[in-house]
Amino acid sequence: MAEIKIVPAERADVPLILTMIRGLAEYERLPDQCVATGEQLERTLFGERPAAEVLLAWSQGECAGFALFFQNYSTFLAKPGIYLEDLFVIPARRGEGIGLALLAHLAKLAVERDCGRVEWAVLDWNTPAIDFYRAMGAQAMAEWTVPVSYTHLDVYKRQTRGSSMAVSPKVVVIYPRPKDEAAFEDAYKSEHMPMLEEKLKGLSRFVATKILSSPQGEARTYRIAELHFGNMETLQKCLQSEGAREVIEHAKSISTGGPPIMLIAEEETFLYW
Repeated sequence: MAEIKIVPAERADVPLILTMIRGLAEYERLPDQCVATGEQLERTLFGERPAAEVLLAWSQGECAGFALFFQNYSTFLAKPGIYLEDLFVIPARRGEGIGLALLAHLAKLAVERDCGRVEWAVLDWNTPAIDFYRAMGAQAMAEWTVPVSYTHLDVYKRQTRGSSMAVSPKVVVIYPRPKDEAAFEDAYKSEHMPMLEEKLKGLSRFVATKILSSPQGEARTYRIAELHFGNMETLQKCLQSEGAREVIEHAKSISTGGPPIMLIAEEETFLYW
């Protein structure tokens, strides 16, 4: 996979930022609402009182994506937070882990700044984005009118009316839609799943999700696999084993739609009803 470098945007990057914003507006079917100009961006992002910050993702000599965010505040936590206004990866570079790299960098900034949480909104029709965020461990804040999602940071202990059920470390593998779905399914079920059980020591639960469709038709994401372990030490020990390396190589070989994305996360599950 190509190297991805995440850097803060500078004043000279304003034309590039504007191009990214217009690309996002096209993707979200809102080009008529995008009235931003380079002059406005320069004044509001790099003037005396910058209203937001921008991260740029560079890979293979081009800017492949960006994230624009600003600080908010939680009175319940008495801590600052980060609100992610825009996250966009150019169409030709999707499925390469660029969006994940931007979010990981943003989460790192949040921890460094002692933030309570990272929040963002996603359009209800944008199934690929929703699938991606859920696979990372983000949860919808269903009690709010605005569909806001949040990441569970180590520094953030959420106060909730639900009761905590379990903290579970897991590996999440996101497969893009394969070129030949039937061939993928055959290899996945007859070869890969038995391999998981045989090779991954300490695996306590395996959840396989198949994305059938989205409101826009065929979804980019095809399958999401969740591999749960009893604790993070067991997970890390498993990933260092020869068996895990064999499983990873096999996952790459059967993913004909592009390389799968692998995430390592620790989730906390709440029971609401």
